[in-house]
Amino acid sequence: MNKEKKAMNFSIGFLAIGIVVGFLISYLASNKSFLPNQKGSDKDLQALVNSVYPKPPEDIRAVVGKITGLDASTIRFETGDPEDYLPHKDGSAQKMMTRTGKITETTELYLISPTKVDSKGNIPKKKISTTDLKVGDSVTITGGQNIRTTQAFDVLLIEKIEY
Repeated sequence: MNKEKKAMNFSIGFLAIGIVVGFLISYLASNKSFLPNQKGSDKDLQALVNSVYPKPPEDIRAVVGKITGLDASTIRFETGDPEDYLPHKDGSAQKMMTRTGKITETTELYLISPTKVDSKGNIPKKKISTTDLKVGDSVTITGGQNIRTTQAFDVLLIEKIEY
C-alpha cells in the first residue's frame, strides 16, 4: 500500500510540474518577442540600447584624454569620439578625436591622485604648472566652449590624473 501511495504522489507531482511548464510555454509562445527567430519591435530594441548605452549630450564641456602635444600656451589631446559611443561588434576600440586647447593665465592646473584617498574619503588635489604636464599624460580638460563641436577652445581647467 505504501508503494501505491508513493507512485500516486509521484504521478500527481509529475502532472503538476507538467501543467506549470505547459502554462509557461503557452505564455512565452503568446509573447512573440520571446520566441527564437521572431523580431521584437525596433522601437523596443532601441529603447533597450538607449537605457544601457545612453547617447552622450550634445554640449560637452569636460573630457578625459591623453596629451599628444604641449607648449606653454597650447595643449593638444585625443579623446573618445562621442558619435562612436556604442560597443563595436568586432571588439575594436572607440574612434578618437583630436582637440586643441588654449592655455591662458586663468587656466587652473591640478594633480589629482585618485589612488591616495584620505581618511575622510577625499581625493588629494595639488596645484601644478604646465611644466608638470607631458605628452602621454591622462588628463581631464574643461573648456569654455562645447568640446564636442569646437576644434580649438580656451581651457578653464586641466586635471592631471596620477595613478
